[in-house]
Amino acid sequence: MVRYVAEENPELEVECYPGIRVDKMKDVIEQGERGDPKKMILHVGTNDLRRRSVDYIMADLYDLVSSTKKRYPTVDIIISGIVRFRNINWRKVGLANKAFEWVAEQLGTRYVDGNSWLDDRDFGRDRVHLNRRGTAVMEALFARVAATTREDRSQQ
Repeated sequence: MVRYVAEENPELEVECYPGIRVDKMKDVIEQGERGDPKKMILHVGTNDLRRRSVDYIMADLYDLVSSTKKRYPTVDIIISGIVRFRNINWRKVGLANKAFEWVAEQLGTRYVDGNSWLDDRDFGRDRVHLNRRGTAVMEALFARVAATTREDRSQQ
């Protein structure tokens, strides 16, 4: 979904794991070495939504964020909501994103929902993956969120 998001912005770096589920992303974070990142946007959950309940996904996300905070204690974590896509009920996407927002609130991280930035023109023919326009939209959103600090948000 976000593979090409950093193509035009050298400030962003994307690590893409096609088909990965939230629980497996936890393993990637725990085993990987990323130096000392300042910010990390976690865009996960899309692949879980077809086969798992929102409660299970939320629990896995909670574990993922907790593990990430433990592994990288100074990182500013941003949870990216699941982007709507074909063959999944909008209601389920909405419920998952509400759960993601709750996890962010509980764990002192931030949440961003790309659905308010995207429209139907931003998806490819498969109505699942982003096209060039959609990728540019998500890139702009991620760059904006990454440029905003916790202090900036607390002053609003």
